[in-house]
Amino acid sequence: MDTGHNHPAPPPLVSERPWPGLDAFDEAGADFFHGRDRETAALARCVEDSPLTVLFGRSGLGKTSLLKAGLFPRLRKRGYLPVLVRLDIRPEAPAFDEQLGAALFAEIRQREADAPTAVPGESLWQTLHRSDFELWSSQNYPLTPLIVIDQFEELFTLGRALGETVDRFRLTLGDLAENRIPEQLARRLQDDPRAAEGLDLRSRRYKLLISLREDFLAELESWCTAIPTLTRMRYRLLPMSAAQAFDAVYGSAASLMDESLARRIVSFVAAERQTQDAAAANPPPVGTGTDDPTATIEPALLSLFCRGLNERRLKAGNARFDATLLDSAKQGIIADYYASCVSDLPEKACRFIEGELITEKGYRNNFAREDAVPSILSAEQLEKLVALRLLRVETRLGVQRIELTHDLLTRVVREHRDRRRAEDEKAEIAKRAETARQAEELRRLQAEARAGRRFRILAGALALSLVAAVWQGWTALKQREIAVEARKLAVAQRETAENAANEAARAQAEEARQRKLAEQRLEHIVAGLRLKQAVLSGDSARIAQYLDSDLAETRVKFGASARYLNYRNPAGQKVYEFSLYPEAGTLPKDKASVGLVTYWMNHPTFKNSLLTAGPQQSFTARYTGWGCLHTVIALIEYVDPDKPPRIASFDMCDHMRTE
Repeated sequence: MDTGHNHPAPPPLVSERPWPGLDAFDEAGADFFHGRDRETAALARCVEDSPLTVLFGRSGLGKTSLLKAGLFPRLRKRGYLPVLVRLDIRPEAPAFDEQLGAALFAEIRQREADAPTAVPGESLWQTLHRSDFELWSSQNYPLTPLIVIDQFEELFTLGRALGETVDRFRLTLGDLAENRIPEQLARRLQDDPRAAEGLDLRSRRYKLLISLREDFLAELESWCTAIPTLTRMRYRLLPMSAAQAFDAVYGSAASLMDESLARRIVSFVAAERQTQDAAAANPPPVGTGTDDPTATIEPALLSLFCRGLNERRLKAGNARFDATLLDSAKQGIIADYYASCVSDLPEKACRFIEGELITEKGYRNNFAREDAVPSILSAEQLEKLVALRLLRVETRLGVQRIELTHDLLTRVVREHRDRRRAEDEKAEIAKRAETARQAEELRRLQAEARAGRRFRILAGALALSLVAAVWQGWTALKQREIAVEARKLAVAQRETAENAANEAARAQAEEARQRKLAEQRLEHIVAGLRLKQAVLSGDSARIAQYLDSDLAETRVKFGASARYLNYRNPAGQKVYEFSLYPEAGTLPKDKASVGLVTYWMNHPTFKNSLLTAGPQQSFTARYTGWGCLHTVIALIEYVDPDKPPRIASFDMCDHMRTE
């Protein structure tokens, strides 16, 4: 269950297209997933031997592929029900333990497993510890749920803005991992031992696995106090060896290539400790492979290269791969990949990659993250490049450092750098040429000026006599003009003084008006806060007063609908999913300015009497239960803080529509 991450699903793998590129292998493509048999078996043993397993490794090593296409098919044969979850880490998302529970029952339905009915409001811990909680496959074999939380590091990145929510989930996960009775349930048991009826408090009929990037292990350590089991069973995923990479290439496409070509592909992608120039000038002959047994390969880059090469084969209409295709496509595939990664980056970020992450001779270099983020790259840009497998971040001697993921990329990066430098040099030459042209033009104008200076001396002498002749007449005329201007200036100064007085009066009036508006705005804000406090605290008396005030909303009409969920509660009543929503067309025309609608359910059976909904949900709130309410209070809040909230009341029973 990939909650809140609605990326389009990649096309299914087939024999003509057996590599997913940078996408992860899924369970349906397990037949094309090769090279990780040893890791799959080792990880399966970890799961079977421990209640909680931690899988970690660098970005780009295929952790998600190992889970989906390696571990899950193997464990299904051994009676496990894998439940993959990527948490939706947004403020408006359901609680994390609710997401785990929803994913569990969704997987149960998808696999048509026989299981007890879900109980609304029941925590995941209570569900897994119910005395009657047993899972049976459609073939009538018992199943053990394995809840897998992938991309766990997002709790430390996206979750920084949700501190209290993440802290609560740490305790919830600890209760599941340590088989610890939750604190709230423990207090109930102290007051009433009968609260344990229907629960097997010491049973553990489930397994847990979390998967995260290796560079977030330090953050995970801070959880070990609440969850000691996090330290007991860990499995580190390493890059592929050359032999594993060969299996990943040839095992997936034996019908499309011979072994020697598969080894050449591995040899090229390995690119271990040799410059790209040397590799290009002396390509290995057909039939040879990687000579260094310690060479390691990034699975993501290997899959990316194989997929790109295969697309070129299909475009050319070839039935099989050949050496000519490989030699012509080598750098083109990597170049296209690099160009796609940096196409949306600002020039400063591109220059950083090309100038700081490779040396002058084209070897990989690294750069301290704190010196690059955010002055050169934003944190979001770095995360995107890490997700695209272009860059990775590793901790060395306590310092996080950024580097290219592979030597295979250095030639393309250097070519981009050299091309950019050539363009810069060309621009500099053009700039110098323009500067020289302007200097020459200045010299020509200066020469012309010197030639004309002698003529101006002679003309000046003649002009002096003319000036002397007209000087007296001009002086008299000028004195008359000065007198006229003095009179105009006096009039203008008088008008300016009058205008200043009028402007001061207008400013005072405007200040008084603005002060009155500010007082009115403050009154609206205070009234709105009091209204919101009354609804959120469930103060019935104050709510009734506001419903009879000018803050009551009469234009917006609300409706309700009910969808039967095909089961009954212990009292035999039908259980429905109820929806509350504003009727279409009754919200103000400036609907986009409405920020939130909060519904107050005034009934003692509601554990959570407040339901909120924003524009993403069309202001529709949902809950599960077995009855409607005659009085529901709706609090309408606006994005504009100066606009006070409004309150409305409606009878959901009278407006009920059954689906």
